[in-house]
Amino acid sequence: MQQQRVIMFLGAGASMEAGAPSGDSLRASLAKQFFGTEMGGYDLMSVAEMALQAHGNGVVFEYLRTLLASYEPSDAHKLLPTFRWRTIATTNYDLLVERGYAATPNRVQNLVTFVRDTEPVEERMQAATRGVEFLKLHGCLDQLHDPALPPILSHEHYDRYANGRTRLFGRLEDRARESPIVFCGYRMADGHIRKLVHRFVGLGTRPRYYLVVPNLPEPEITYWSSMNVTVINARFGEFMEALDRAVDPLFRSLAVTADVKELPIRKLYRINSFETPQLKAALERDFTFLHQDLPHPPQDARKFYEGFDTGWGAIVQRLDVERRLTGDLVLKAVTDEKPDSTDLRFFLLRGPGGAGKTIALKRAAWDAATICGALALWFEPGGALIGERLVELHELTGRRIFLFVDRVALHADRVAAVLRLAKSRKMPLTVIAAERDTDWNVYADPLKPFAPIELRVANLSMGEIERLLDLLTRHQSLGLLATMTRAEQVEAFQQRAERQLLVALHEATQGKRFEEIVLEEYQRIVPGQAQRLYLDIATMNQFAVPVRAGTISRISGIRFEDYQRDFFDPLQNVVMTLRDPYTGDFQYRARHSRVAQFVFRGACPTDEEKVAQLTRIINGLDPGYSTDSQVLQDIVRGRKLSEDLSSVEAGRALYRAAVTAVPENAHILQHWAIFEMHHKHGSLIEAEDLARRARELSPRSGSIIHTQAEVARHRANAERSIVLKEQFRRQARERLDEMSSSKDPLAVTSRCKLIIDEIETLGDGLAEDSKEHDVAYFATQVKSAEDLLARAHQLAPDSSDVEQVEARLHEVLERPEKALRALERAFALGARGSGVAIRLANAYVARGKKDKAESIYTTALERLPDDKQLHLEMAKFLLAGGGDRNLIGGHLARSYSKGDHNFDSRHLHAQFLFLIGSAAEAAEIFAEVDKRAPADWRSAIPRRDSPISKLLGRYSGIVRKQELNYLFVRSSAYPKDIYGRQDQASPDDWLNLTVGSEMNFLIQFTRSGPIATDMKPGRVAMSAGA
Repeated sequence: MQQQRVIMFLGAGASMEAGAPSGDSLRASLAKQFFGTEMGGYDLMSVAEMALQAHGNGVVFEYLRTLLASYEPSDAHKLLPTFRWRTIATTNYDLLVERGYAATPNRVQNLVTFVRDTEPVEERMQAATRGVEFLKLHGCLDQLHDPALPPILSHEHYDRYANGRTRLFGRLEDRARESPIVFCGYRMADGHIRKLVHRFVGLGTRPRYYLVVPNLPEPEITYWSSMNVTVINARFGEFMEALDRAVDPLFRSLAVTADVKELPIRKLYRINSFETPQLKAALERDFTFLHQDLPHPPQDARKFYEGFDTGWGAIVQRLDVERRLTGDLVLKAVTDEKPDSTDLRFFLLRGPGGAGKTIALKRAAWDAATICGALALWFEPGGALIGERLVELHELTGRRIFLFVDRVALHADRVAAVLRLAKSRKMPLTVIAAERDTDWNVYADPLKPFAPIELRVANLSMGEIERLLDLLTRHQSLGLLATMTRAEQVEAFQQRAERQLLVALHEATQGKRFEEIVLEEYQRIVPGQAQRLYLDIATMNQFAVPVRAGTISRISGIRFEDYQRDFFDPLQNVVMTLRDPYTGDFQYRARHSRVAQFVFRGACPTDEEKVAQLTRIINGLDPGYSTDSQVLQDIVRGRKLSEDLSSVEAGRALYRAAVTAVPENAHILQHWAIFEMHHKHGSLIEAEDLARRARELSPRSGSIIHTQAEVARHRANAERSIVLKEQFRRQARERLDEMSSSKDPLAVTSRCKLIIDEIETLGDGLAEDSKEHDVAYFATQVKSAEDLLARAHQLAPDSSDVEQVEARLHEVLERPEKALRALERAFALGARGSGVAIRLANAYVARGKKDKAESIYTTALERLPDDKQLHLEMAKFLLAGGGDRNLIGGHLARSYSKGDHNFDSRHLHAQFLFLIGSAAEAAEIFAEVDKRAPADWRSAIPRRDSPISKLLGRYSGIVRKQELNYLFVRSSAYPKDIYGRQDQASPDDWLNLTVGSEMNFLIQFTRSGPIATDMKPGRVAMSAGA
């Protein structure tokens, strides 16, 4: 009890002491109410089943409520809240425990009630102060009328509705492997109860359990004793009174009062007041307040350089290599912050997995706190991120809060909520976060509107390699590098300059490929059970989430106590343990998710081995926990599985296992549909059915509707019949019409694909003698595709998907000779608009027939002399062919008009003016575009050269200003200083670009004008354009 390890399991007898009816009394009341007799020969479940059949669930459940709702908790119920429990569970429906806690002001925990599998465990536990899980295994009076999860009252309910509670029982089993259970208020003669107790007793190696039952016969006491169960001869009330006498109140709560326990952060309070209990709990569990005297476990240097980070020891001991990135970040985010500013600021460290983001973020946080004196908080991964706690802390300190968040995409919604609250309250807050590129792109949408200042964790510069080698030498961690000269050591790292830091460290010091190093490490683990345990942990931890000990216990049967006793030594260099501050669960993780990924790949090379291992994991997951839910979502991702598994049957076996383990899950069914759609041997008919079933479970999901549309589109493309093709395309369009937002890039891109599919079909069907209306319809569809693509580019200007769709349109129109002839015929018949002319000219250019293309443009401009798009395309054509610059300038000037939104035309015209030396005029047009264009229009450096930038040479200039991750250069080529970003120079070149130094660079163009790229120190001979 003093260690908060006991599970209290309450049965009907506990409620009877508060006056509630026994099972027999409840049976008699139900029978008399609905059948006029007490039906003494039947049990409760049988009577309830007949009543439900005759009168319906609603009537019977409401009568049940009237019988049970009025009872008040006994003294024993009110003693429950004065103890700290690991978990409380019950098969009772009543509210006596809830009311007992509500009536006890000095309770040491607060109930967090769970009645179904799908309730989010961490989220609800984090929302409570000193929460304790209360598992209502058979239902609750508060939720009697939920048709999917009614109270377990009849035999039918017991058989049919246990599915919605299987994870609740499994959760209790997880606890029961580690903690003693006290069963109170159960009659051992009850077959269901006896079965329940035996379920836990049969778990194998476990702590001793206790049965609190009065007057049990001696033979039965002996029987239970042989099963490691001690019988306590008492009723619930007597047991609680004895417990109250036996356990001193001093040992019932481990929490020390605020006026006794000093928090280091209190030295920053500007008022003579203590924090609320909620803030105090947050400072103890959710955040680490960084300060010079922070307690930390020592870090073994060699393990650290192998990727084994045990906390703050490596930072305090300065084992990390000094990187300019962190110094610049602290300077810009902390030192340069105006004292009275209330601005909301958001910085983001980005890079691939294993690049050193977490350590860089930790170093920045530590230096901000210990060198700059900032109020720096490190958000703990298992913590609750509640904005009101930060608001209170600011009110107590009057200081800007610097919040550091690693793996920020996992907490995107909560961080976004904190940012919104800080903005609305004008609270000075700086969030400094880190994330992998892939996860930021996929999972961080809620944070992108806050436009973080991004800093890339780049490859090591020469100076950083030198400093890292100094550290490796000092801590005797050079490995194979120890026998090399310094020049050879540097070269060993330079050869791996494009690798992540973690990979480069391993390969440079051990002389092998990282995958080989990790697999050999795995194969050396003995005994075999320890190796299997490591594989289980790695399989889940490859998705960068911690692995719950309860999940591992279900999968492998290894309890945390077993791990500490039997497996700590063989796994101490590859597995770390931590504890969730809210659920109390122990967790495991490999030293890095990249390591875990290579362990899984190396140990499970075949489809069969992958599926067997992933199925093993799925069967042990409890999606009520966010970590388990994330693992499940990542395992079943359809597109990835279609690429990873060559056998479609292997994939189907995995999905069948997932559906069995977690039934009625829309995400699983949707991704199974995606798997079938994309696997080369998949079934589109199966995909259609799976997507339909997913939609039934989640009717409003835009993602699932989009999947249905894509399946219908794929089915259309697979059909030979024109009628069936159109039927499925119509179905796809109908699905896309159902998507809630007309601006959804997914929907717009799919519409583009649909039209291009149709264009391809129409092009194949056209002939020389095709009717005029068929040709005209073909031309109309081409124009529609172009319009949709333009819209898609506007909604998602940097989308690779949109670029691929556009490339396909080019292929469809330029490859088939039939399509070309159709365009020629449409143009000859005087097709409306300029779309056909432009497509036809582009088709000729692709075939090297530039004379024909120029003729088409000339003829089209004769027909449509004011068509701005035609003028723009003619200018591009002449630019590509080195045409007369006066003609080019004339066409560009006519490609837009005052006040319109043809920003592409204006922008290209400004670029052209820059090219010919009319820089002042160019700057005016750039300024207009920057002022009027949509906020997200051409805000990023373009991926491809524009028709102008490919004609420009290198330019020279002098660095006028340099900040954290950018600079400004003054060049005679432009009247304004030109912006340049850090990622447009190599790490070594960036170090040499200082204020006042000469530099040379290439030019690209963003919305505001020229931007420096490929920056290098030193001056070059001026180019023809400069």
